[in-house]
Amino acid sequence: MEKKYSVIIVLLTVVALFFSVLTTDNSITRKLNINITETDNEIDNIYFEVKNDYYVSKYGKIGIEKWKSVNNDNSGFDSAKDFLTTVDNYVLLISDYIGMPNWLELHKAKYREDYYFEPVIDFSFVENDEEMSYAEHYLKLRIKLNIDSFEENFLTLARDITHIITGESKSPSLSEGLGFYIQDEIGMNVNKLSYGIDIFTCSKNYNSDEFSSTISRIGTTYGNVTVDNRDAFYILSNSFCRYLIENYGMEKFMEVYKSEDVETAYSDVYNLSLEELKSSWLKHVENYDNYIELSKKYMTDKNKKIIKKVGTINNIDEMGGNIKNKTFFILNKSFNEYLKKEYGVSKYNKLMETNYNYHNIYGKSVTELRNMWQEYVKGL
Repeated sequence: MEKKYSVIIVLLTVVALFFSVLTTDNSITRKLNINITETDNEIDNIYFEVKNDYYVSKYGKIGIEKWKSVNNDNSGFDSAKDFLTTVDNYVLLISDYIGMPNWLELHKAKYREDYYFEPVIDFSFVENDEEMSYAEHYLKLRIKLNIDSFEENFLTLARDITHIITGESKSPSLSEGLGFYIQDEIGMNVNKLSYGIDIFTCSKNYNSDEFSSTISRIGTTYGNVTVDNRDAFYILSNSFCRYLIENYGMEKFMEVYKSEDVETAYSDVYNLSLEELKSSWLKHVENYDNYIELSKKYMTDKNKKIIKKVGTINNIDEMGGNIKNKTFFILNKSFNEYLKKEYGVSKYNKLMETNYNYHNIYGKSVTELRNMWQEYVKGL
């Protein structure tokens, strides 16, 4: 009898162990399934994979070590998968927006049939003095991301991808103008040239004799401008392209953009010469507020602390946050324009050369000048 009970006990123990293992196994499987499901729900890019030391998606790739080399805490991207999903979304949106769904085929057609064309954009990081990233589309598709812009969430990713999709126009102005226009329309973040301010307002301050040389290059096949006038060139190009697109449509704009003879194409497409179009564009710009006029509504008690920073700091990012950055950007631009208006451009240029030695140039402290500026703006 004891033997019989012993056998029963052993059998019960085995069964219990079996169900215990089965339950544990199911529990582990269930946890794995939950984790997999949660991960898939966070990022829905079905093309994402890890391959040959790269994170790869349908339209982009970035080296694993390169991604790990930067701080993405404030970049706006939670992971490489998040970044490449954004790239894929941008590619689809931009190619549809400008009417170039066949952009990859057009790139591939440039090369010999025996040349392997890699149909993805290779992203990497670069440290330089430029505020923005830049694109290369010869032999391979590459975008060099400026590290500072990336880490501070000022990346001009939509602009850079636009340059890849469209290639370069015969007019550098149209290339840059379209890129920044798309950044403003589709980009998830603002760029440091305009901080999301209306581009016609931004360009109004450059509609003067001081920038006549830069204006003369807008829409033409002339090369780029000097570093000193680069911001003016980018802003004016953006403004001119927006004017053409908003008034005549993207299809006509792209026809001029792709033309081998751009300056003749204006007359063919718009029935107006380049000079006629630029004249009407500059008249349109004049109807917008300049920074001094725009800053009047920012002269509030709420912005007192920001106003006190005007004229004393050069790094806008010290303000901490896009709303504060934009407010400071407008007020600081207004203050600088006031100095030019009241004391002349030559004195302002000397101020830049002396690293903001206000008393030496104007005979007044920055506080005195700032108070005079505020009274002027409030009196408009």
